[in-house]
Amino acid sequence: MKIRIRQQLTIFIIIFLIIAPAFIYYSPTVKGDLSGPYNIYGYIDNSTNQDIPSGVTVTLTNTRNSNSLTTTTGAQGSYYKNVGLDSGMDCLDGDTIVVNCSYSNEVGENSTTIDEVGSTYSWCNLTGGTKLEPESLSISATPATWNQGNLYLGTSNATSATYFNLTNDGNIAINVRIHGENITYNGNTWYLNSSAGYNGFVFQYNKSQDSSWTNINVTNSTFVEDLKYNSQYFSYTYWQEFGLKLILPTSSTYDPPQLSVNITFWSIKA
Repeated sequence: MKIRIRQQLTIFIIIFLIIAPAFIYYSPTVKGDLSGPYNIYGYIDNSTNQDIPSGVTVTLTNTRNSNSLTTTTGAQGSYYKNVGLDSGMDCLDGDTIVVNCSYSNEVGENSTTIDEVGSTYSWCNLTGGTKLEPESLSISATPATWNQGNLYLGTSNATSATYFNLTNDGNIAINVRIHGENITYNGNTWYLNSSAGYNGFVFQYNKSQDSSWTNINVTNSTFVEDLKYNSQYFSYTYWQEFGLKLILPTSSTYDPPQLSVNITFWSIKA
């Protein structure tokens, strides 16, 4: 028998973090326009101001065209790389070159400007205030809760697709997973299902760019891939707007009290 109930349900969002290895490869696209070779030199220190070892990959990126090259460190954490003629970086006088390095779960980046007038090189150190710092996979969701108010069996409620904003607050790109949970109280359970039914409810999300709703499961599934960090040098998109939809069971054998349920996001190094 279908029981008509009056229900207040509050949704909480919980953030968890895990770390996984990632490798990013870059390749140049066109040849350089500078009149001759132009080297970028520098030194790189870890978070305790120690030289990083030799053989560590360093990435140099032209912010004007996103062309990139890599090199490796030498003695005392030093590096250098030609970004000028025949380098494939397509650099022009005045271009900004960003230097990025990741080593031993630490990351850092700094920039320099090409000044070809009277010079054939620039310096770009990752030391002092720009030294490597521990990787951070911090994420946040705003708002962190959704108060449903009073709902009835067999009804649903949804936010707009831009109601929530998930933000990468860390310093590396991440993949984000999502999962929900069953609602358990007084020895009874409403199960998170793909469709609403007897003692079964549905959670769904809709990212702002999506045309349809996606079911949330009790196991981790993909939410967003390669969410960039808030870099001061690149205009990355480092947030994801989304909405939530709740569909209550069509029937229930018990009259529940006021309930709450969580959805959880996991951030993983991209």
